[in-house]
Amino acid sequence: DESLDIRLLDLPTAGLQSLISLKVEGMVGGDAVGSWFQPIQVRHWCEVPVAAAALRRGQPLVEVETMLERRDVLVSRGILKALPTAVQNYELAESLAPGQALSDRSLRLKTVVFRGRRVDARIQAGTLEITTKVEALEDGYPGQSIRVRNPLSKREFRGIVQGEDSVLIPL
Repeated sequence: DESLDIRLLDLPTAGLQSLISLKVEGMVGGDAVGSWFQPIQVRHWCEVPVAAAALRRGQPLVEVETMLERRDVLVSRGILKALPTAVQNYELAESLAPGQALSDRSLRLKTVVFRGRRVDARIQAGTLEITTKVEALEDGYPGQSIRVRNPLSKREFRGIVQGEDSVLIPL
């Protein structure tokens, strides 16, 4: 006639997953009656952005039509729970079908340096700084390392994209 209390003994070390096994202990009147592992199915529902129409790779995020839909975020890893605040700095990294959720792989920073274009290069070695024009051999977004070529000597360097049409070449 006494109440049955269930205590959780251990938390899962891998964090929340869609199916976890918890170690629990049954207590009646303060006395332990047994401990066992109990499989539990976990759901974490969130409103996530999904494509409202077919979206093309390279499309700026500001032009993308999305809607919020309730999804279990534990089933599909990497789903975005919200769009980034500075949407003007992002573009789609992959094409999406209508109703497909946006993931962390779906977005990338917007390309600001384009292959074949002449860009401003800052060459820096300690306190010495030189600026010149170089040809971009790859597309790039801020923070990405790309190959560039000096148009006069035809030597190739690696540069870090700083902003629109500018790279930093550390020596």
